[in-house]
Amino acid sequence: MLNTKFRYLLVLLLAIPQWQCQSDAPLPDTEIAIDSDYPISPDKWGFIDKTGQLVIPNRYDDVRAFSEGLAVARIGGRWGFINKEGKTTIPFRYKGAWNFKSGCARVQDEEGAVCFIQKNGKEIPGKWDAAGDMSEGKAWVRTGHRYGYIDKTGALIIDTVFEKAGNFHDGMAIVRKEDAYGIIDEAGKWVIPPDYQKIASFSNGLARAKKNGKWGYLNHHNEWEITPQFFSAEDFHYDRAAVATEKGFNIIDKKGVAISNYYDFIQYGNTGRWIVQSEGHFGFVDANGKETIPCLYEQVYRFREGVAPFQYNQLWGVIDTSGNVLISPQYGLAWDFNDGLARAFTREGIAFVNKNGQIVVPPKYSDVRDFSEGLARVLVRE
Repeated sequence: MLNTKFRYLLVLLLAIPQWQCQSDAPLPDTEIAIDSDYPISPDKWGFIDKTGQLVIPNRYDDVRAFSEGLAVARIGGRWGFINKEGKTTIPFRYKGAWNFKSGCARVQDEEGAVCFIQKNGKEIPGKWDAAGDMSEGKAWVRTGHRYGYIDKTGALIIDTVFEKAGNFHDGMAIVRKEDAYGIIDEAGKWVIPPDYQKIASFSNGLARAKKNGKWGYLNHHNEWEITPQFFSAEDFHYDRAAVATEKGFNIIDKKGVAISNYYDFIQYGNTGRWIVQSEGHFGFVDANGKETIPCLYEQVYRFREGVAPFQYNQLWGVIDTSGNVLISPQYGLAWDFNDGLARAFTREGIAFVNKNGQIVVPPKYSDVRDFSEGLARVLVRE
């Protein structure tokens, strides 16, 4: 059982609003620092199934969620990979390791170099100062201060000539050259030349870009469909995008015409709905700007698996896309649904609940993480 002080600290650490605007981020995080020194703890991680049964024993000092049938795990100061039976498939010999993506995973050797391995543990030729996950059969790599791209064989298919690089998405990737951002295709040719302060991937046919301090939207011909005029901007979804102007936030169509009222804040909330804030409270509007869920809540998350957690009177519950309350406000904190279950902070600790609010896995573990591929990480206190 978790004591009151611990629960209070956990809520403070984890109750980070998921509605904060991220429109100024031109690229995802491109490098992850890896600690070489790990604290020794008697508590160990394992995995449970959806009944709460510990199906992979708690023998690991750290673990990551399952991805493509394998999970990264650490024993002592070394990382390896396990399968869903808890068997070691790739030995614990790496200084760092990341999840499998597109059949390949990044690992870091003793010297700090990064390379890729296949699921049979075979290393793909080539070592790099840093690298990103495989995406669409390619991954960015860095040597020195320059970035390029390799394929699944380890061959350098786009030379290391860029100052920054992001993952490929729909055959294109964001890169930086000469301190400006653009977009390249799979051959390394410019789709959008590097002429912008920031740029995002194409979404719904348009890419948002920042020029002279303002955001606008480009087409594939590097022409402004909507001229730079916004303080911040989000990607288009369902032919709509959230933007910030001098008057506040609103939602525009592909001609740049406002189709919603002005709000204190707007962010896309998935399933064709946008989170809006008015007078300190949150609700949702649809693609026509109609307020489908009134601004009643202190916080809301984006919709995931058709539902969204919300906070009301300092307690958390869950609503569906129509605003129906599926789980009344009763938890100290609630997380997104994954694989049909969500974590919820109860008086006794963190439990897993279904969309009817029934506790499926009681709070009997020191710490838990979301389900992925049918299993969830749990920390067992010795």
